Amino acid sequence: LQVISKIAPAGTHFRDHLEKLIWPYLRFAICVPRDCPTIAEALTEIPDWCPVTVLLARGKYVEEGLVINKPVALRGNGKVQLSSNDGPLSVNCEGPGSPQLCNLDIESSIEIVTGAVLKSCHLSGFLSVRGSAKPQIENCSFKAMGSTVLSLRDDAEVKLSDCSFQENTGTCIAARNSATVVVERGTFTQNGAPVIQLRDSTTLRLSDSRLDSNNGCGILVRGDATAHISSSQLSGHKMSAVAFQHQATGSVSKSRLERNDGAVLLINGTAKGIMVEDNDFCNNGRSAPVIEFKASTGAVKAKIVAKREDETNGLTHKLAYISGQSGEEWADLDEGKSMIRNQSGNVDVPYKLKDPIRAGMAHDGEGGQMKGVSLTKGTKRCVIAIKDSACATVKRNCMKCNDGYG
Repeated sequence: LQVISKIAPAGTHFRDHLEKLIWPYLRFAICVPRDCPTIAEALTEIPDWCPVTVLLARGKYVEEGLVINKPVALRGNGKVQLSSNDGPLSVNCEGPGSPQLCNLDIESSIEIVTGAVLKSCHLSGFLSVRGSAKPQIENCSFKAMGSTVLSLRDDAEVKLSDCSFQENTGTCIAARNSATVVVERGTFTQNGAPVIQLRDSTTLRLSDSRLDSNNGCGILVRGDATAHISSSQLSGHKMSAVAFQHQATGSVSKSRLERNDGAVLLINGTAKGIMVEDNDFCNNGRSAPVIEFKASTGAVKAKIVAKREDETNGLTHKLAYISGQSGEEWADLDEGKSMIRNQSGNVDVPYKLKDPIRAGMAHDGEGGQMKGVSLTKGTKRCVIAIKDSACATVKRNCMKCNDGYG
């Protein structure tokens, strides 16, 4: 292993050639549980060299403090669930070659401190990458987690391709120190806020990706971090789709930003050198009006999501309930007298129209205001807001059908 590291150092063309074209043909396979009853025992039997494939039969594997420290490929054959009941699953292979985890449902958290490849996996535990690790994550899904999904620190570099993040209540990707994250063809939908958060001297390169209907800020760039966003779609965010703060730098180009609340693109503090070019800003700031009223069951808050003329039963406005009730229904609203004439058994109930433009908190369905940023009413209605001592170049952008200032 020492000889290989000397003649083919990590990151060289020769090393890449070995990993992609040579080593896969040197692998032999061990089947679990046919040859070894557990994954840990299989790893014990495997030599340090050459690379080995561990084929996992369909089923659930609960391992004790599993540490993957050899260049193996763990590959599921059918539906395979993998978890570690004594701390996180650890990937720490110091020699040549990168461990691979393929076609697995991984239920425990994972800690990666060296190179690794994750392919076609579903993860329901948190993923931590630290040190100088450079993992590649391809065609993986992260769903319904309650805290930060992917955390990077130190000098870690992560590349995500064709991955999806859905219905996670916390931040999807958080990077600090000098970490770098590259996202290609990613999908982020119905997640908490912010979806991607950068701080310190971290770097993000995001392209050909879609961020849609997330409950807050899409991409938050703080400290001395840098973010380059290109050829992507950011829509339906309750706060700013992209925010550069402090001394952050970066660019937003060839992207489409639509149906966002906030200031859609917010640049404040001493953020500098921000380039905004060749983007489409459409239909932003057009939040549905929100009403509040006291029903027989208590206080109710609802969006007005549609209007119509109904001569048959007089139901004129469609309400989507935020709190107090659930679901959607048509009701009869008298806009002139701010009165609900007919709604779920409530007759002649006064309602109060709330300001639909970025009022309230991040998760209450109305849009919200970012912490540490004081936005006046005019600023909240901007497509692009540049504040304080920030500096940006804005050119060749299309702005149309936005409810507020350009």
